[in-house]
Amino acid sequence: MKSDLVKAFIAALESDDPHRAGEYLSDDFTFQGPIPGPLNKAEFLDYFSALKKGLPDFAFNLDTIREEEGILFGVLHRTGTHTGELALPGIVPILPTGMSVALPNEPIHFHFCGNQICELEIDHASGGGLEGILEQLGAEMPQNWNWHQEPVPSI
Repeated sequence: MKSDLVKAFIAALESDDPHRAGEYLSDDFTFQGPIPGPLNKAEFLDYFSALKKGLPDFAFNLDTIREEEGILFGVLHRTGTHTGELALPGIVPILPTGMSVALPNEPIHFHFCGNQICELEIDHASGGGLEGILEQLGAEMPQNWNWHQEPVPSI
């Protein structure tokens, strides 16, 4: 079942196992969400690994899974605690604050190519996404930020 595949994929991401998570994604996978993108498979897994380093207990809290015309729909309520350095390209690394992060509910869509996820979309919700995480940690999303920027050294 597709819902079992999605649950296994989420479990792999939450356990910080990008290799296992990548097995659920097609080679031409794309992620579209509340960050500048889209991201390909490798970029998405790198992005999520960076989030897990900064928020080791980061969880999707996926709920309300339903399938329509081969697309799985759900709602996320992402949470985590900032106990590690959060370092993303183009953003000054944020040292651990111990702060809890809780994003608003965000709709998510999983598209499939056979038995793999080929597209993942998270709809933007005010206060959600990477911008919401940064805001809750007292940082700002740089204007015109994108995943392909050079890392910014720690201050």
